[in-house]
Amino acid sequence: MRRGHAVWLVVPSVMALIAACSSPGAGGSDAGAGSGPDGSVAGEDGSTPGSEGGNPATDAGTDGGKPTSANLKLTTATLANVGRKGIDLQITLVGSDAKGRTSSAHLSFLDASDNEITAFDTNWDGVADATERRAFFDASASGKTSFTSTITFPGMLTRVAGIEKVKISLQDATNALSNELVATLSRQTQGEENDPCDTKMITSRCAPGLSCAGSPATCKAGVAPQFNGVAYYNGARGPVMLFKGTEPDQDMGNIDVEFLNGAGNPVAIDLNNDGNMTSAFSIDAKASSAASATFFLQNDPASGFEALVPKIRATPRDLFGHSGNAVIAAVTSAPVKGAGQACDPYGFDACTSGNVCAPGIPAAANTCTSGASLRSTACTASVKLDTSKTTLTAYGRTQGVSLWEPPSGCVTGDATGRPEGIISLHVAAATPKLTLTTALPETEFDTAIYLVPGCAASGASALGCNDDVQGFSSTLVLNDVPAGDYTIVVEAVSRTGGIFGVSVKTN
Repeated sequence: MRRGHAVWLVVPSVMALIAACSSPGAGGSDAGAGSGPDGSVAGEDGSTPGSEGGNPATDAGTDGGKPTSANLKLTTATLANVGRKGIDLQITLVGSDAKGRTSSAHLSFLDASDNEITAFDTNWDGVADATERRAFFDASASGKTSFTSTITFPGMLTRVAGIEKVKISLQDATNALSNELVATLSRQTQGEENDPCDTKMITSRCAPGLSCAGSPATCKAGVAPQFNGVAYYNGARGPVMLFKGTEPDQDMGNIDVEFLNGAGNPVAIDLNNDGNMTSAFSIDAKASSAASATFFLQNDPASGFEALVPKIRATPRDLFGHSGNAVIAAVTSAPVKGAGQACDPYGFDACTSGNVCAPGIPAAANTCTSGASLRSTACTASVKLDTSKTTLTAYGRTQGVSLWEPPSGCVTGDATGRPEGIISLHVAAATPKLTLTTALPETEFDTAIYLVPGCAASGASALGCNDDVQGFSSTLVLNDVPAGDYTIVVEAVSRTGGIFGVSVKTN
């Protein structure tokens, strides 16, 4: 019933998890097991990373003192502020890679005087500490010899002042770089009512409170958000409320939830056992429509709430006073779908025991599929790290259905049904100390990390688990680990997940 998303990485259609021959923080790509499409691991033969057995600096020259590869070519790069509020930065790249193993870039932001800006927080303490970093494409270009790709930094212009340019190179799975280009920020325009607008909010956006609609598209008076799905379920994990709808203006404000009794009349209860009675609460929904014209929220009341409040009335409201359709929902059980049947990835129905709604992506065709089969496929297709080899760093992006859960007590709150990424680890010889960490600059969301033997289905069998250590990164230290095969699970504590890095160290 909880929404999860973990599209299994290193599957040809959605390949997103890779290993890179590098030290922590040096970067990786989305190309497969640390390399090109053939899955070979760069560096295992003793060659220099990025060189194909040679030296990229001598094979192809240098650009500003940095080694470049003749296999890579960055043709054009543009920089623009985009999105509903104009605070997101998006880089568009046109490039080529003869080896088909590029899904990231190396970049730094510059001010108007071409000075590098300290823009990146690489230790997750809320303070920017680095001027440059590896950044992954929004969608993997792995296997492509030519591509047009984007890299988006949500909310960057609210966090970092003075950005006017970007200095950028392609970076492949062996850490080789392309030629370097500098792109100047192209500023998005803001339209008033009746002005032309871009429905994708790339070149232009409408002023707050207005919608971009019509053909040709123009800025129009704002409209209210509307529900197209509301559910109030009670199950094994307790009650859950699900809200899904549309907000064309992308200015969702809140969802007001009124408490009703079985007859549909208002009822007041003591939510906090403090003697104060209340008959409603409001859910902050601002973030739910920040990236698209659709919104989804899940609220998990405490167990027992469903007995006191058997019905709810929900109303969506935007930031400008527009109220949408009110919907009444009575507590019930989620509809159950059998193996092979279509299912809803948001959790508006449930699959029979042993099955999960896969691939768990709203835009895809989702069906109830054997969780055991998906786990086996994921383990077979995952990146393979080996403690006897030189490649001990991997990167990935989590999204899709959840196939593992962290051990009980490892993560705070109800962080279940969340996306995760997996990496297969072969421990070649018994090691007195094994350290697994997501404390790499590429990790961009709250992670938990645990290690299970083989391809074990349950986190309960984990040798250990760690949530936050430094910022929202996680570091797991295990002692006296026997030789054998294991699976590293990187769990998203947040609902959406994102890009992560993992480093393995033995002592």
